[in-house]
Amino acid sequence: MRRRIEGFFFAPASPVNAGVLRIGLFGATVWFAAQEDTARDAAAAAINWRPTSFFRILPAAPSDGAIRAVQIAVIVVGTLAAIGLWTRVTQRVATPLAAFLLGFDSSFGKINHRSMLLVLLLVAVLPARTGDAVSVDRLMAVARRRQAFAVEPSPAYRWPVALAQTTIVSVYFFAGISKLVNGGATWFTADAFRRFLYVRLDQLPDPPKAGLWVAAHPAVAQAAAVASVAFELSVALVLVYPALKKLILPGLVAFHESTRRLTRINFTRTLLVAWIPLVDWERLGLRVRTRFSRPKDVVLYDGGCRLCRRSAAVLATLDVLRRLEFLNARDAVELARRFPQLDPASCLKDMHIVSGGGGIYAGFFAYRRLASVVPLGWPMLWALYVPGSPALGKRLYRRVADSRLPLLHCAGDACEVEHHAETPVVRTGSL
Repeated sequence: MRRRIEGFFFAPASPVNAGVLRIGLFGATVWFAAQEDTARDAAAAAINWRPTSFFRILPAAPSDGAIRAVQIAVIVVGTLAAIGLWTRVTQRVATPLAAFLLGFDSSFGKINHRSMLLVLLLVAVLPARTGDAVSVDRLMAVARRRQAFAVEPSPAYRWPVALAQTTIVSVYFFAGISKLVNGGATWFTADAFRRFLYVRLDQLPDPPKAGLWVAAHPAVAQAAAVASVAFELSVALVLVYPALKKLILPGLVAFHESTRRLTRINFTRTLLVAWIPLVDWERLGLRVRTRFSRPKDVVLYDGGCRLCRRSAAVLATLDVLRRLEFLNARDAVELARRFPQLDPASCLKDMHIVSGGGGIYAGFFAYRRLASVVPLGWPMLWALYVPGSPALGKRLYRRVADSRLPLLHCAGDACEVEHHAETPVVRTGSL
């Protein structure tokens, strides 16, 4: 048992799931923060300020201006944390600010559960290294080295995900235990659940017909009461039998959606946040790559150019679908063997791509091809096909290619060529 627990929390893992966990949690933080009505919260606090938890250290209820300032800070810093820029700092700054903003409406006399699971998860992973993959920090590190290096598996990338999963399971498990302790055997009787439904529905100006129907049928009400507790307790099984996620994940959707339809109690935020750590995103990505695999496009780049090597390394890191292969155009022997139809001088002058189907793209059209292959380029792909964009794109590309732009770390009027540089791009197993 001890080995199993240690393996669950501290087995070496790649940083991908931890990185996706960061994106999901802070992406949800920004989304939820933007929905907060600070004026309403400030007005409620002025009338009924009953601080809970760390809000007790405040001398008085904060003003709308103060809450709004925190809201703006959460959106800005949370966005930086989500994209993984200066992650160690932004993650640690955004977490307490998010706890303040999203937990503020629990100080009006009633605990509000809308965003509490998200706050718990943010605090749980606060010290974690979540910026080593799927992040701008990662791309910056690759660009500095001009080489797409692999990140070794480590327990540091496993425990944040494991702790987040344990936190989620605990929330559901102890919710079920609470019903058993506080309600006892009466919770499983038809009358107890029907009373709960009628009390809840009586508070609504337009009660849902589904809830009224269940309350009017004792046998159905009793079955619903038993099923709700049984499901909440069974969620814990995913920690022991991960294969059960195939049942638990859709079960969470059914559980919360049925709650919303019967009672108008909306736990959509909890549902969305619960899914983030429970899904094995790295394995899902592997399945997607396998299912949609196709012949790779070959990217020909100038291996003696620092800017070109940097660009190739960044592209290799962004190539999450593994549809690109990189070849140093200065390797004359390999270039002639594989692509005798290409002019070596042209390949050094412009970046070339040879598609899996044999098509040849150069310059601006090569970058447009990349935008169709690399998922990060998909949102902007449309702009590369609007009328006039090829003409403008070719002019911009020509300027960059000919001067290598000094602001991009190239010296003088042209990029410094390192004729003996080795091919810098290596295929890695993580982003």
